[in-house]
Amino acid sequence: MEQDRLSSGTVAVALRIWAQVVRGPGPGVSHEKWCEFPFEQREILERALCRLPPRAARELRELVRPLDEIYLANTSNDPFAARGDPWWRRRI
Repeated sequence: MEQDRLSSGTVAVALRIWAQVVRGPGPGVSHEKWCEFPFEQREILERALCRLPPRAARELRELVRPLDEIYLANTSNDPFAARGDPWWRRRI
C-alpha cells in the first residue's frame, strides 16, 4: 500500500516528536493537551524498526530505546487497556 511506505523524513519527524513527547510537556502546555498523546509517532517508529535492514534498525533502536525507557519510567500500566494494543498504548 502507498500509505504504508515510510520515508526517512517521516521516520525522522516521528523520532523528533516521540522524543519531545516522552520528555514531557514544555512550559505552558496544559495537562489536557498532554493527554492528546501522538501514539501514531511511536507506531511509525515501530514499523520502521521492523522494516529496516538490520544495521539501520539497530541504529534507530539505539535512538528509540532511551526514549521508550523514559516513557516507561514516567507512566504506569493501564489495567483497562485492550490486550491487543501495543505496549505504548497500554500505559497511562
